[in-house]
Amino acid sequence: MTIRPAIPEDAAGLAELLNELDLHVGNPGGVFTAEKVLADGFGPEAAFHCLVAEGGTGLLGYLLWYPAYDTDLAARKMWVSDIYVRPAGRGKGVGAALLRAAAAEALARGWPSLELPAFAEESTLRFYRGLKGHAKGAEVFRWEGADLAALGAGEPKAS
Repeated sequence: MTIRPAIPEDAAGLAELLNELDLHVGNPGGVFTAEKVLADGFGPEAAFHCLVAEGGTGLLGYLLWYPAYDTDLAARKMWVSDIYVRPAGRGKGVGAALLRAAAAEALARGWPSLELPAFAEESTLRFYRGLKGHAKGAEVFRWEGADLAALGAGEPKAS
């Protein structure tokens, strides 16, 4: 198995993996295409960076991240949006290798932290705790669609 930065030639495989993760967590899936991954993940205005795990059968998994800012530390940090390993690669160190490579990248950039949201599935939490990850106790909130529009229009008022 090899961990490496994604390249444009990985776009179709990444789209497939991204859609698999959506289905795995109960989202409809199918929103990613190779063209969408190429447009958003590569070039000078890339919205995200990606590491891939590659084995004898192709892509086994990925870790998608982007830079963020930590106001608690007054420093940049790595925000891991997704980490996904195909069922055939699970339990074989693929996820840990992806996280270790991401940590090495954050350190190489001089960033003091790496964060990721975690689904509250016990196996997921056990995996991150086993790698010495610490829960910060915060939930991740999201606004989208009509709720985002309402918030942008000044509604609802906070109480």
